[in-house]
Parts: sequence; structure tokens; C-alpha cells
Amino acid sequence: MFKQMEDANAIDIEHFEKSIAKNSDLLEKIVALNKQIQELKEKRKTIPIKITVDQMPQDKRYNKLKQEIKKLKNAQIMLAYRAESALYHIISDFYIDNLKDGRMILKEIFTTDADMIPDYKNNILTVRLHSLSTPRVNKVVNELCEFLNQTKTCFPYTNLVLNYETVAV
Repeated sequence: MFKQMEDANAIDIEHFEKSIAKNSDLLEKIVALNKQIQELKEKRKTIPIKITVDQMPQDKRYNKLKQEIKKLKNAQIMLAYRAESALYHIISDFYIDNLKDGRMILKEIFTTDADMIPDYKNNILTVRLHSLSTPRVNKVVNELCEFLNQTKTCFPYTNLVLNYETVAV
């Protein structure tokens, strides 16, 4: 019986020694990590809170051009929307269902194929739109072309007058 108690005590002592060794390893790691934390805190105190743009690394520098590009892009989007709205209101003069699908017709016009044919002798740039999805839409486009041709608009930076026409009858 004493032998069994001695064996149990020996097992408990071995287990206790292993546990102490494991805990001491963990304690050493904790002490090392706390020391590293303190070193990093001291290093952080030496770094200035604010720096100038010149002090920043070249690849991390603030680029104001990005904001300017965003503003330019937004201006282009607003101009395109205003032009689309103007065409939308023009279509309402000769298309009854403009409220229902006027913008859809314009989207179809903008995404359809077109040919640009310059005539330098007569100073005309013909924009020929291909046939659209339905005869109703083709009729709207034909009316819109007639209206736009009356404006006698010049193509930018040239003396060519824009002339719109459709392939559809």
C-alpha cells in the first residue's frame, strides 16, 4: 500500500515538475513580450505626431490631383446628364410616351452604332445612326435628327457642320 502511494506521489511530482517547466517557459515569453512592448512604446514616443508632406515617403505622399480628377469626372457626368435631359425634353415635343420610356430611347441612341462621314468640300460631318430596336424608336430618332440638323451645330475645333441621319426608314 505504501508502494502505491509512493508511485502516485512520484507521478504527481513528475507532473508538477513538467507543469512548472512549462509555466516558466511561458513566463519567460511573457517577460520578453512585455519588454518588446515597452521598447515599442519608447520608440513611438520619438516619432512626431504630425509631419510635413516633404517628410513622407515618396510612395505614400498625399496626391491632391486625385481629388481634382474626381471633380473633373463629376463635372463630366453632370454635363452628360444635362445634355441627356435637354434631349429628353426635346423628344417630348414629338413623342407622346416620353415620360414612360424617353430616357430608355436616349440610352438606346447613345449605345447604338453610328458612322461618322466627313465631307471636307462642303464642310459637313454626317453622323449616320444605324437602325434601332423598333419602328417607333426609329421614328423618334428621325424626328430628333431633323430637330438637331436645324441647329447647324459645328463639330468642336473644326468648321464641319453636324448633319444627323438614320439608316432606318
